[in-house]
Amino acid sequence: MTATPATAWPGSLVRRCDSPSRARRARAGRAQRLAGTILRAFHQACDQGEHEVASALLRTAEAAILRGGGTTAPGQRHDIKALIAAHERLWLLRRNARG
Repeated sequence: MTATPATAWPGSLVRRCDSPSRARRARAGRAQRLAGTILRAFHQACDQGEHEVASALLRTAEAAILRGGGTTAPGQRHDIKALIAAHERLWLLRRNARG
């Protein structure tokens, strides 16, 4: 069996995987998934009546969304709507808990 010589790829055919824009998009995608996971935990805390835990999770989800690209992230409008809905839910739960 003979070894095949390594073929050099022309520079124009090599696609770089470490471009800054690609890294930003990947970071934004991970942050969106993280924020979604945190928001699911937020809703679970609300369901269980843990308002302080829910509040802390909501602040954490906001930080994850803003760190992942915030207003420039592809899913920004969806993220903002989810945060607004979460804030409304927490406000209503606290309001109803006071009586």
